[in-house]
Amino acid sequence: MIEHALANNPSSAHAHAVGAVVNAWAERYDIAVDLAERALRLSPFDPARHLALAALARSRLFQGNPSAALAAARRAVQVSPGHLPSHGYLIISLVRLGLIRELPATVERLLANVPRAGLSQFSAHVTFQPFIKELTAAGLPK
Repeated sequence: MIEHALANNPSSAHAHAVGAVVNAWAERYDIAVDLAERALRLSPFDPARHLALAALARSRLFQGNPSAALAAARRAVQVSPGHLPSHGYLIISLVRLGLIRELPATVERLLANVPRAGLSQFSAHVTFQPFIKELTAAGLPK
């Protein structure tokens, strides 16, 4: 469906962003990065750009580039403070980079924007299963 949407409207930032999310979940990280970057170029101020940024953060984590993941996750949280996955990728990136001092403020900001957020919400999402160690290390509430 994503390929069909892009073929019919190759300038759709939304189709590129959703395609990036789907491909990031499907472990096609190079494709996800390409689609996310195109979405951001097509519509740099799109209110839903957090989708592309979150897909970019996830892909960069799996590609072994937590610094790039951190940059994308920071932007995603800034754009959409209530987007739980973006906060998750931010926390995971901080843990992987050893930026432990930033975690308390980051977790506090998560809870201010998503009050019921906690380890159980991330654990319930299959896409966060590979990151449970990092999320646990961050000191998230249950």
